[in-house]
Amino acid sequence: MDTNFKITDLISESAKIHQLTQNDINRGIQLIFGKTAAKYIKDCKMLEAKRLLDHGKSESEVANLVGYGHLTHFVRDFKLYFKISLKEYKAQLKKNIPK
Repeated sequence: MDTNFKITDLISESAKIHQLTQNDINRGIQLIFGKTAAKYIKDCKMLEAKRLLDHGKSESEVANLVGYGHLTHFVRDFKLYFKISLKEYKAQLKKNIPK
């Protein structure tokens, strides 16, 4: 899944295909997923980031792959989303790896 996208990308592509406005798209996402487009995209990015970290990718590589230009922004958002710091999460991963 390509998580390196933004709401404007979604709107632009949808408008080309279906001639939808930004409000149409936001309303549709809210109805389907029960959350705003921004929240839906953030959820996708954070879940993909966790999956990539679980598979051994580095923090900076994950940040880049899910569309963050700055590692510090990714670290901040990860902590806000999962309620655990990235450092703590990586330590938990190391503990759970069979030796």
